[in-house]
Amino acid sequence: MILLDTDTFTLFSYGHAGIAQKIEERHAETLSVTLITRMEVLRGRFESILKAADDEELTKAVGRFLESVLV
Repeated sequence: MILLDTDTFTLFSYGHAGIAQKIEERHAETLSVTLITRMEVLRGRFESILKAADDEELTKAVGRFLESVLV
């Protein structure tokens, strides 16, 4: 099991190649986050919805929020 902190989880969710490679190298069967990380990620995603400057940013922000909620 690998426990991801908020920054690492965020980078992983954005498809950061270096993070994905490190996780793959460890052959972990399970990725986990703490409740605090989950709360921080959801708060950040919600704030990005509120700060969206145009329809494109809003669509991306809502999509990321929904992905975080459904995980």
